Amino acid sequence: MRHLLAAISPHGFGHLAQSAAVLNALRARHPELRLTIRSALPRAVLERRIDRPFDLQVAIDDFGMVQRDALEVDAEASAIRYAEWHRRWEQRVDRVAAELRAAAPDLVMADIPYLTLAAAERAAIPSMAMCCLNWADIYRHYCSHRPEAGTVLEQMEAAYNSADVFLRTAPSMPMHFLDN
Repeated sequence: MRHLLAAISPHGFGHLAQSAAVLNALRARHPELRLTIRSALPRAVLERRIDRPFDLQVAIDDFGMVQRDALEVDAEASAIRYAEWHRRWEQRVDRVAAELRAAAPDLVMADIPYLTLAAAERAAIPSMAMCCLNWADIYRHYCSHRPEAGTVLEQMEAAYNSADVFLRTAPSMPMHFLDN
């Protein structure tokens, strides 16, 4: 592998903390590895956690949940945002797949934007997911009562299962729907 594209959720800094540890260890063993980070996190924040230079694709491939503050989820605003996000799902996947093809990585690693995983599958680029949680189970907990929830969950779960492998860090959610 010569080029890794790491998609990192901008929802808080926990995804970056998990990913940075793996990316730094990988690049210590393979210093020639080209790294592209795909995220909406600020470059300065990324540079504080990732040891070596990287290319940056500023992108929002997930948003997690809408929160009123650091502890309170706004379930209604989240449900509305997910409904809008998935209303144009196929167009989003096509757009990101084209961006991934243009970047031409050998592997996509996602912590844990599922849109990136669906796009990697469409672009025929191997992918892996890594995280202690997933947005499908979190969405299910807060929003499964909504009329659009079946479609949203079907697309989320298919995207997560499209990864060649999903590495669950410990501790983690059970993630019963995963088969990879």
